[in-house]
Amino acid sequence: MAERDSKGRFVKGNTPWLKGRKHTEKAKIKMSESQKGLKLGDKNPMWKGGKYSCKGYTLTKFGDKYSRLNRLVMSKHLGRELSKEEVVHHIDFDKSNNELSNLHLFENQSNHMDYHKFLKDIVRDNIYK
Repeated sequence: MAERDSKGRFVKGNTPWLKGRKHTEKAKIKMSESQKGLKLGDKNPMWKGGKYSCKGYTLTKFGDKYSRLNRLVMSKHLGRELSKEEVVHHIDFDKSNNELSNLHLFENQSNHMDYHKFLKDIVRDNIYK
């Protein structure tokens, strides 16, 4: 048996028992089989219900891919899939607030940016009056 120090590390000069040896193909297959399906989905201890946050948006698993929750909420409300051009805007600018009353659908990114410019102009006009 290889010697270890008080922290469990190998003592210099002693080699671990597996050093230079390789697992057999049979052992590799057995190890792989023992792990299959153990940590997928809700069996994984880090599972959070198929939701996670990225850049403030809540993403949720829908089928085999993740989608922004705000787009799914709007899509369900309209009863159709959203096109790639359509943009869902958060009225209160809180990307995690996906209530239908807080969402507004824009036809494309250009209209969405025009709206932001309009809001910026209103704020500027009210501040510098």
